[in-house]
Amino acid sequence: MSRKKYKNIMGFTLVELIITIVIVVILSMVSVAVYNGYVKKAIFTEGKVLVGSLARAQQLYYSTNGTWFDFYYTSFCKELDIDARSNKYFKKFSIDICPPGGKRAATVYAFYFRTDGRVWVVYADLFSDGKKSDFYFRDDSSLFWLPEEDPSM
Repeated sequence: MSRKKYKNIMGFTLVELIITIVIVVILSMVSVAVYNGYVKKAIFTEGKVLVGSLARAQQLYYSTNGTWFDFYYTSFCKELDIDARSNKYFKKFSIDICPPGGKRAATVYAFYFRTDGRVWVVYADLFSDGKKSDFYFRDDSSLFWLPEEDPSM
């Protein structure tokens, strides 16, 4: 075979292939980071929805009965008509009642138990005048005492 035949064949050089692979790797790293951010935001949105539902139900209970409904830790509450068992992430919640006479009357919590052992908590304060504080987030489970998992739930 003559060299003229191979001169007409077009191809990629090794430098061009390496540059292309580097560009693809950089783009994939950026897209994975952006995707993880969207997933985390979706998880927090589920927690905020649960906390908002708890806050509305607790304020409705307070306006009907004149007292806050008190429970500590559960995934289903018949009295407030809240069921978190079908949620993907935030399946447990609680309400912490503050001492009477204080400005803050209750705090509602939603818990997400991650597979790495950490707990994400979204919570909001409720006030006796019907107002609700903004949503807050904690990623440190050492700030909260959490009971052992109930095998019946």
